[in-house]
Amino acid sequence: MLYRLAQFGRAGFVYGGRLEFRHKFEKRVESAFVIEFLLLQLQQTGFMLTNSTPSKNDILPKRFDWASFRSYWMRRPLSVLTVLLALVVITVPLYQLSKGISYFEPLDYIDGTTLIMLGILFLHCVAVYRNDTDLQAVSLAVVAGLSFIYTFEALYKWSFFINPLNMPSDEMRALVIQIGTALTGLVGFAFGKFKWTKPSKIFTALFILGWLFWLGIGYPQIFSAGKLFLHPVLPFSLSESMVYLLNRVVKFVLFLVFFFAVQPDKKKQSVPAPTVRTASREKVTEGGTLPHGKMLPR
Repeated sequence: MLYRLAQFGRAGFVYGGRLEFRHKFEKRVESAFVIEFLLLQLQQTGFMLTNSTPSKNDILPKRFDWASFRSYWMRRPLSVLTVLLALVVITVPLYQLSKGISYFEPLDYIDGTTLIMLGILFLHCVAVYRNDTDLQAVSLAVVAGLSFIYTFEALYKWSFFINPLNMPSDEMRALVIQIGTALTGLVGFAFGKFKWTKPSKIFTALFILGWLFWLGIGYPQIFSAGKLFLHPVLPFSLSESMVYLLNRVVKFVLFLVFFFAVQPDKKKQSVPAPTVRTASREKVTEGGTLPHGKMLPR
């Protein structure tokens, strides 16, 4: 009896050990799969290099050591600074949102989600335009970010008045500056860096519909509960939390318009260099003429 109990206990111990080992093994395999998936996504979006020979404009060094990072920093210092700034712009609002703080006080209580979208747009531009020069990539990131922010701000201010002639002079001045800053995005379209892709067109249509819906319900605001700034034409009444959600959704859709408009240039077909014939190997006859009877240039 004791022998059978000992065998049963030993079998249970071995079986339990196998289960524990299997559980740990599965967790490691799952972690490895997740890491491999993330690395694949980073590689596809341009934040990691493949095994091909790196060029001078690669977004990140091939080897993550101090020497390669210093070399990359010296080649593309503006891109590195932009990436670091974007990571800060994303991380700080995320930390505040985890603490229940939605607005960033040092920037006049701007919404934290706006900063996160801006940081993601910066990272996306630096990654997409990694084959351009350092200054071009960062400049396009700044243009895309400013155009995104001030397109929303200009529409936001205009929607309070609809008719610009009814605006006070200081509000009119601010609106003109915002419109001018928003129009800087046309530079990207003019030089083929921003493109009207299919997703951009879809999200543009959704953005227009969302904004018209906001105007149609009376253009309610977050900090003015129950107050409508326009005459409502749609029979909808939103709570303060729903107004905040509408504001964020509309702005996120506008962000997607710019995100999908940032596209890399198509690879230009290489044009073979013209061949130049030389007469270095041809025998020159007496009298300064070539065998075919043509005179040598003097």
